[in-house]
Amino acid sequence: MSKGIKVLVLGTTDTCAICEQGVVWPDGNLSVSKTTVKAAVELAATKTSDCFPIIVIDGCGDHPGAVETVRRIRDVNQTIPVIAVARHSRLDELVQAGCNYQCLGESHLPSVIGAILELSHF
Repeated sequence: MSKGIKVLVLGTTDTCAICEQGVVWPDGNLSVSKTTVKAAVELAATKTSDCFPIIVIDGCGDHPGAVETVRRIRDVNQTIPVIAVARHSRLDELVQAGCNYQCLGESHLPSVIGAILELSHF
């Protein structure tokens, strides 16, 4: 049995819906949920073998803590995939803070997640 894929979205319910509807994974073992800063940092700090976690940081709105959240995640885990979703002006900030993937707008998010899963050999 393959690992489950857990996508935690620190952003809007719309961002979650875009991920749920757009990411197609053959075994269907993918969960998407809206999360809090605390839960995202805890997931990053947890060494688990039962799931492959991906964290989405939605910086499209005026979420003032997005950069600090990325830094907190990177303080506890340097390897977990963290996707920055934002406009040009915010993308650079989020990538400098530690996001290792970037997405210019929510509509491209499912393809970025799919690419991460393909690169991770799932």
